[in-house]
Parts: sequence; structure tokens; C-alpha cells
Amino acid sequence: MKSSLKRIFGIALTVVMCLGILAGCGSTQPRQELLWQSTLGSPLSALAVSSGKVAAVVGGWDGQITAFEKNGNILWKARLEDGISTLALADNGEFTAAGTYAGQLSVFNKTGEKCWLQDVRSPVARIAFTRHAQDLIVARRDRVLMRLNVENQNLVWDVSLDKSPLDFALSANDRRLILASREGELLFYTIDGSPNLHAHYTFPQMNRMLVSPLSSDGALVLALIPQGVALVDNRTKTQSVEIQQPALNLALSADGRSLALGGADSVSLYRLGRPQISALLEPLGKLSKGRFTRLRITLQNNGERMARNIEVSLEGPLDCKPAGLPEELKAGESAASDKQSLQPLADGSLPVYIHLKYSDDFGLRHHHTDRLVLESAGSEPAN
Repeated sequence: MKSSLKRIFGIALTVVMCLGILAGCGSTQPRQELLWQSTLGSPLSALAVSSGKVAAVVGGWDGQITAFEKNGNILWKARLEDGISTLALADNGEFTAAGTYAGQLSVFNKTGEKCWLQDVRSPVARIAFTRHAQDLIVARRDRVLMRLNVENQNLVWDVSLDKSPLDFALSANDRRLILASREGELLFYTIDGSPNLHAHYTFPQMNRMLVSPLSSDGALVLALIPQGVALVDNRTKTQSVEIQQPALNLALSADGRSLALGGADSVSLYRLGRPQISALLEPLGKLSKGRFTRLRITLQNNGERMARNIEVSLEGPLDCKPAGLPEELKAGESAASDKQSLQPLADGSLPVYIHLKYSDDFGLRHHHTDRLVLESAGSEPAN
């Protein structure tokens, strides 16, 4: 499976180009947009990214935490007493969480003010907010996974693990937790209540793992391993190495639009592309109730990635079942078919809803609905 990742962390351009191979980077069309880049001046140890006011937050080995706005300006700075081991940004933009190698766990508000600080008695391997920043999931180096309420710090649950946690991520629906162990395994847990293990995969020497938020159930996982970027599809129970090029670190925003890649002392932010299908309907004859005429349907991919498994359906006072349309469109590509049969079920202008469904390079589904008004051929278009 191929996919288009957009780079964000100040690694060489060759790494960016290789990451583009994930998206089927056979063309020379640009697949990424550099939003900004900042040199930190000190070694970077942790990174998180979001689509909110705090676009990215980085932490250093000296305990320094720096939050950036979307334009790259520094929003605020804070400091903890030890090196920052992990960072997390809430999807609502209200909170930033930080863990340290000394076992400190802290939450900051959107202006950088410290809300609370506690000692969890073991180095913090990974943290993540649940939706709406209600809870904070924490993985500790002493093989403990815990869930805390963000507002009052109360413990919701904690559980001992059989494996040493290296990293984890939550699915977008908060029902699945995917944990990377130091033993080189990828473990899938359900967390409706206490964590329950239901699947695992083996990747020796895996050093970083990322769940694609485009898959709301967390079934699609990207992992950084020494050989490069690996992909696990828990739907088909398959795993593969998608690119033979190592990377140092990466982070993905909750809406999947921004990706960060990390280098030794710099951070860069890129926007992720997606397919975006639009449809134009053009009657080729007069529209009269009960009389058949031909309809031209033109599909256009206005996005930045391939669209696959395209489905088109029409809803309104008409009888038309689109057929013979392309199932795939490359970025920027369009295709038309004027062999569609249309029977109006009302006189005059026809308000129509166009339902579009399609997959991206990951095999993940997208859908949206457009509305327009059909007029007889030669008529002035309706607004």
C-alpha cells in the first residue's frame, strides 16, 4: 500500500522524497507544502502537533518546552526540571501535557500556565489526551499504563503490562490503544474499560509508532523502524515495510492534516494532502417530467492524492443511476461520461444532491455531499 506523508521535522530532503513514496510518488507533482521551519538551538527530545492555535510544541533534553503558532511564531515557553520525554496536545487546543525522564507529569493551559504537576514514580514513556481532553493516558517505563482525569488528576484506572512500553497512540474514537513495546511488538488493546489485548505484530528494534487518525478505529498504523517506515493494517492482518529510509521522529495532528518530522535540533511543519472529488452534472436535452434525456457527469480530483474506489449517487426528483464512471482519479485529473440516462420526476429545475464516496492511498474512505440545481440544456444556470 502506498501513501503520501508530508514532512515536518527538518530531516534532509531525501527523507522527504522517500516519505513521498508512501503516497505513490511516481510523479513529479509536489505532494507537500512547507509551512514553516525553526531552528531551536538545543537538542530536541519530544514533539507534538495539532491543527489548533498551538500548532506544534517541542521539548528538549534541558526541560525546555516551546509552543509554536501556525505561522511559526513562538506562543509560549515553559520548563520542567528534567529532560522532556514525551508531549501531547489536546484536540480542543486547551491543554498541553508533558512527561519527563525523571517521572514528572504536567499539564499546561493554552497560554503556557502550569495547571498541575505530579510525580508518577517512573520515567514517562508516552502520554496522550482522549477526545475533548477529558482524560490523559500515560505509559510509564515500569510497565504501568494509567488513565487520569485532566481536570482533577484523579486516577481512572491503572494496569500492569507484560511488555515494556516504548510508545502508544489512541484511535480517533478512543476505543483502541496501540502500544509499541521495547521488545519490538505492536500490541492492539481495547480500552472501553480496562485495557484488553486482542492483537499483536512483531517489528524488531522498532523505535517509534504512529496511528493514523484517518482510521477512526485505529486499524491502520505507521511505525518507524531502523529500516524505515512500516505499515500495519489490522483490518487485513498484514504488515510491510513501505520505505527503505530511516527517520528520527514524527507526529501527526488529530485531524490528519499536519505531520511533523524531527531532526537533531530543528522542526518543520507540513500539511498532508488528501483526494477531493467534485462532480459537475450537465443535462444534454430538455428536462420534462417522465421523459428520458442524457446527462453528462464530469468528475474532478481537486485534491493532492489519488482517489480510488469512487462511488457516485444522486438524490432528488429524478431517476438516474450513474454508471461507467472512472473508479480512480489521480490528483488534478478529471473524466467525463455523457452516456448517463436521466428521467426527471418533476417539471422545471431539479435540485439534486450528489453523494461522493472514495478511498485515499491508505484505503481509508472519504465522503461528502454537494448540492446543485439542474436546468435544461441551453438554460441559464440556477444559483
